[in-house]
Amino acid sequence: MKIQKLLILFIFVAFCNYIKAQSLSITSSASGAVCAGTNITFTAVASNISSPTYQWYKNNIAIEGATSATYSSTTLNNSDQIYATATPAVVTASLITNNLISNVDAGNRSSYTGTGGTWTDLTGKGNKVTFSGSGYSTGAGFSSVNGGGILFNTSKYGTHTVTSPPFSGDFTWSTILKAPDPTTNGWDFIYNIGGYNGFNIGLISGQPRVSWGTWFTDNINVSGEALMIAGNYYMLTFVRSGNTLSCYLQANRYGTSGTVLGGPPTHSPFIGRGPGGEWWENGMMNVLLLYNRALSQTEITQNYNTYASRFGLAAAGISSNTISTTISPAPSSTINMNGDGCMNKTSLTTTSGLTSYVWYKDNVMISGITTNSIIPNASGDYYVIVTNGTCTSTSTATTIYTCGINADGKAVSIANISSLISREGGAYLGTAKDISGKIFNTTSLTTLGAATIGSTSAILGGVITGTNGRSSEIGVVYSTDINFGTFLTTSISTNVAAGTYSASISGLASSTTYYTKSYIKNSAGTIYGNVVNFATAAQTLVTNGLLLYLNANSYSGSGTSWSDLSTQNNNATLSGNPTFSSTSPKSFTLASNKYALSSNTISSITSGTFIAWINPSQTQSGYQGIIVSRGPSPATGLNFFYNNSIGYTWNDTESSWSWNSNLQVPINQWSMVAITVTSTSATAYLCKASGITTAVNNVAHATVSNLKFYIGNDPIDLNNRAMIGKIGTAMVYSTALSLQDITSVFNIQKASFGL
Repeated sequence: MKIQKLLILFIFVAFCNYIKAQSLSITSSASGAVCAGTNITFTAVASNISSPTYQWYKNNIAIEGATSATYSSTTLNNSDQIYATATPAVVTASLITNNLISNVDAGNRSSYTGTGGTWTDLTGKGNKVTFSGSGYSTGAGFSSVNGGGILFNTSKYGTHTVTSPPFSGDFTWSTILKAPDPTTNGWDFIYNIGGYNGFNIGLISGQPRVSWGTWFTDNINVSGEALMIAGNYYMLTFVRSGNTLSCYLQANRYGTSGTVLGGPPTHSPFIGRGPGGEWWENGMMNVLLLYNRALSQTEITQNYNTYASRFGLAAAGISSNTISTTISPAPSSTINMNGDGCMNKTSLTTTSGLTSYVWYKDNVMISGITTNSIIPNASGDYYVIVTNGTCTSTSTATTIYTCGINADGKAVSIANISSLISREGGAYLGTAKDISGKIFNTTSLTTLGAATIGSTSAILGGVITGTNGRSSEIGVVYSTDINFGTFLTTSISTNVAAGTYSASISGLASSTTYYTKSYIKNSAGTIYGNVVNFATAAQTLVTNGLLLYLNANSYSGSGTSWSDLSTQNNNATLSGNPTFSSTSPKSFTLASNKYALSSNTISSITSGTFIAWINPSQTQSGYQGIIVSRGPSPATGLNFFYNNSIGYTWNDTESSWSWNSNLQVPINQWSMVAITVTSTSATAYLCKASGITTAVNNVAHATVSNLKFYIGNDPIDLNNRAMIGKIGTAMVYSTALSLQDITSVFNIQKASFGL
């Protein structure tokens, strides 16, 4: 028996030491007040927290990236509150039981069996909960989710028996609950003691709120705090320590603590019922804990971590002590300049009444000047270092110049090229001379904002003002680099006078931001106008003359109808049950007797374009159809020649179907193929990731009529003229698209096919 008692005592002592040993403390490198800008390092020391993960906080906000055992900063302000948390790699925690006077847990069958009207106190002190409410002979309802929870609703509530209520002194009240939907009922009453002027805890518009003494005076200010998410589980804790009442959500402070006095009227607390019969609509409480002392945040964290895994919550870190910074402001070192910036005529002053002043010129200390002002007697860059007590600051530099007298009799810097010797002659003709005799521009130039912006073009230019002379040239430079590291130049006009000049610029990239500035050239050299930016438009699919546009993305995924995306309502019907792939890129797998047939008959076209995205699975034997019309009119469309070479036929003429483009479509990869036909020639296009290649057949083409298109086959032999492989799109135009148009279609669609 003695051995058993000793063993129990040993386990109890070890457990208490373990609980006590889990702690985190921080220290600061600053001892007392420090000057603004001083680097302060905070160091965290964790005790019995295995492989901790740290997070530092400033004024209760997590500091991004501050996740090591130390945190340093040079930008802290006076009274900033710094603390840290440490989360162990493996969280092991058990419930704090010291001064626990009530513990009801719906997940523990010794506390609640799942039926009945009594929620038993696990502490053995008899502080149970008794359920009330009509229609519930077995209690207030029970849910087995997450071990168990008590369900509350209209007229269903609990009465908490507390034989020695702790509420007039230090206490900790804590519960785990499922957040209700605030849109269902904005006021949900969780706990009430003593009516309207007692102690009330509620969930109001998604936030936990508390009133003490006076009906909902909001003793704890929760303004600006995050709302609880309906359906999520939370541990909500209120702690009274002395006359201070604090709130914690999960293991974190929530809101600003308030002051409470005395205690609520003596009354058995209600759970899920307000002082006037208000209810907790669709509420669920899983655990309720009551202590007759104030728990520390570390203990609250331990309790939270005890239940975290059960409710699918992330573990919380152990919180450290908080250090309040004391920062002395740096003295102001701003320099005020009195004068025109010329040496011997200008004074520089800074804040008076400070401890010391040290002046510098061109980074060399000026001896003998220890006051807050100086009259510079030489040109250069001046700054001052001021000290007040133990804190110093350095001003920015102020430049003092060697000056001359301009045409208006004013002293101006000889480095300022806008200072004219005279206002005659060249000043009116776009140039003038400065005091040093250097010629410079007096012409004013403003860059025009881009106009008529397309996907690959824009109108750019500039405005010349302020001159009666002529410039030798005006133009623009433009670049995608704001710094114009590389750029293109376009000359607009030569021998120009004042006026507005512009030109259309082509060859731009679509969906791209460009920077442009105008320039002029005259006898003084080249000057530039201001920089403006513009963005080219996104490329859009060519729709002029579009007769048919089938895209596997427009297929519903079932049935035989394949929707046409053009405006012609030229839907196609699938035959032979071709296999549809819904994974990107979507496509149909074609083979013998598998094809799609467009619904409309096109009366006639004198030119045309056929485009398709295809992925052949083998070398085609010859004349396999891609987009082909045949019967009753002669064959017309896009097909394979031999050896996967792009081919075509137009009006079934030998000069078309016997032509070999020598553009071979690769196997087992996606590419876009196209044929454009005019009255005098046909051009084949093979568009791949490596670029676009073309071939031309210079032969005459007559008008064709009565066209209906087979996709992936040629009806002359649906068995042997079937394309073997995948097809993603099929497009037919009544016009011959240009290379630029074909390139635009390719660029718009290629990303969908992984290019």
